[in-house]
Amino acid sequence: MGDRFEVVHDWVREVVYGALLPMRRKLLHRDVAQALEALHASDVEPYLTALGSHYRDGEVWDKAVVFLRRAGLQAMSRSANREAIGLFEHAVGPLAHLPRSQTTLEQAVDLRLDLRVALFALGHLDKVRACLAEAEGLARDLGDQRRLVWVSVYLGRYFWITAQAAAESRGYWKRRWRPPERSVTPDSRHWRTCVSR
Repeated sequence: MGDRFEVVHDWVREVVYGALLPMRRKLLHRDVAQALEALHASDVEPYLTALGSHYRDGEVWDKAVVFLRRAGLQAMSRSANREAIGLFEHAVGPLAHLPRSQTTLEQAVDLRLDLRVALFALGHLDKVRACLAEAEGLARDLGDQRRLVWVSVYLGRYFWITAQAAAESRGYWKRRWRPPERSVTPDSRHWRTCVSR
């Protein structure tokens, strides 16, 4: 064994991992990420998630953001939107540990715009709205007109889709509703209640 861990069972791995001091864990994650990146430098694509996760746990925040975002984009390209959402959300966290700069603000906006796509695909419209609101605030802070225009376009699309869905829902129920067989006048309370929906 020496300096190496050879673990054949998940429970054993969890026990050994739990016994390590937090600083040692951080250093191990960092070493694993650097070794993975060096070993697979010619083709890191299959290892993006592992690299991002190890860099995040090793607190190498800048590389964690890059690899987790790339892993999220890779997951979206496979239509694995739930996985993409998780990866993008994991990539947003390390940004808070980086100094606020033009680069980190650009990454923050772009990550939220990428996250919006995966959320839309799964119909999480409430989360799309929150994500776009964050992206808008960051783009304003950044003063980046191009990103602000894209956020505005996506907000417009969001409002159009949600308004369209609400209108279709109201129209559907109005078409489906039939007045009762008994005589109902338009000024009766029951009629006004049903029509106002």
